[in-house]
Amino acid sequence: MKTELVIENMSCNHCVASVKTVLEALPEVRSAEVTVGHAVLESEGALSLDVIAKALDEEGYRLAQ
Repeated sequence: MKTELVIENMSCNHCVASVKTVLEALPEVRSAEVTVGHAVLESEGALSLDVIAKALDEEGYRLAQ
């Protein structure tokens, strides 16, 4: 399953690397393609946006509403 996200507070390649690490650490996520402000996740099934939002928030990033 593919999930596309818009992520706020990203401005550089360091942010991209940090967000990629956070997203790929989630057990449901097989892979994450991340660019500034955007991510595409591959997973086995549906992902919880609440879990993703919490993980990103802990690192200082936010899902766009």
